[in-house]
Amino acid sequence: MREVDNIEKQLKEVEQNREVKRKKREGSNLPIVALVGYTNAGKSTLLNKLIQFNDEYEESKEVFVKDMLFATLDTSLRRGKLPNGQVFLLTDTVGFVSKLPTRLIEAFKGTLEEVKYADLLLHIVDASNKDLDIQIQTTYNILRELEVLDKPIITVFNKMDKVDIHNLFYDNKYVDNKLFISAKNGENIDTLLRNIENLLPQQYRLVTLKIPYSKQGIVNYFCDSYQVDNLEYVEDGTVLKLTINQIDLEKYKEYIIN
Repeated sequence: MREVDNIEKQLKEVEQNREVKRKKREGSNLPIVALVGYTNAGKSTLLNKLIQFNDEYEESKEVFVKDMLFATLDTSLRRGKLPNGQVFLLTDTVGFVSKLPTRLIEAFKGTLEEVKYADLLLHIVDASNKDLDIQIQTTYNILRELEVLDKPIITVFNKMDKVDIHNLFYDNKYVDNKLFISAKNGENIDTLLRNIENLLPQQYRLVTLKIPYSKQGIVNYFCDSYQVDNLEYVEDGTVLKLTINQIDLEKYKEYIIN
């Protein structure tokens, strides 16, 4: 009971922080990838691996990792970078379980609602767990309750360093787009990033823009939100070369010079 009381207390604190994080996330205009899955599947370890290539951002510091129930209660929010240079947001969520104490069910659902704001879900599965099918089914049941099964989902079989792929058996009805990785040793992380890039619903285009010096706030926005390939100061403004999403392409099309 004491452990349940402690978790309830922490969840109330998480609730107070969620709105602040949500406003920050929505203001960024960046695509969002949410890591979901059974507890101890390796979500936090994978998140840390995915942000290694984006360490110029303070927000991309590593998140807490520990092999214990509910190690991640708060929703972590970090920046990652795709192979095309596009910056995106990664959010880690509390691990799912098959049988929660009744007192905690609604509180956990509130925390998990963060996945509704994601553009893409990474369903992280512990491939070495003997209850693999039960854990996959539990996750999908919760995602169904949250009404997010219409989102693109990559099922990521993690911990492949612990299991032979030929001895891996699971029910295919819950698995469509899948990938086998080891977050611990970095196996197939590059392939995962390319899959994320291909499945994110937003489309991106490499452009060159010239921003007048009277509009330097726009330059700051692009530098904060994207990976800028080239920046040059010319007589009548700042020239930037970068890959931007369709929303910003339409919004700032008057500044495109190439």
